Amino acid sequence: MDMVDETEHEAGTADDGALWVQPAGRSTEELVAQVKALQHRVLLDADRLVGLAAERDTLRAEVDRFAETELAVAFARVDQLEDEREGLVHEVHKLLRDHRLALELRDERTRTEVDQILASTTWKLGSAVIKPISGIRSVVRRS
Repeated sequence: MDMVDETEHEAGTADDGALWVQPAGRSTEELVAQVKALQHRVLLDADRLVGLAAERDTLRAEVDRFAETELAVAFARVDQLEDEREGLVHEVHKLLRDHRLALELRDERTRTEVDQILASTTWKLGSAVIKPISGIRSVVRRS
């Protein structure tokens, strides 16, 4: 689109009371054609806007329909089940940790009991009595 210099004009000046001043070097027919072309372009753009708005509404309706379909419900259920699975996995890990700690505690208590038994006077006396008898048995078996 050509820039129009409104300071240069052929028909009248702003001082003589004219409502419109024609730019220099352009005929009325050229200006009318340019205005019509611009009006046509405005109409095409307006039509395109209407078409885009209709397409937007169609796509929104399609998205809303998809949200209500069985597939969308199934996807929502899958998401829910995955969340439940994650919760159960965490619970199983916690139970395993607790069980492992309980086993370690029981093992430690058992070791302490064994150490106490081995350190007891009764065990030491029993071992002192059994050793000679065990030695005699092993000699008898070899012969």
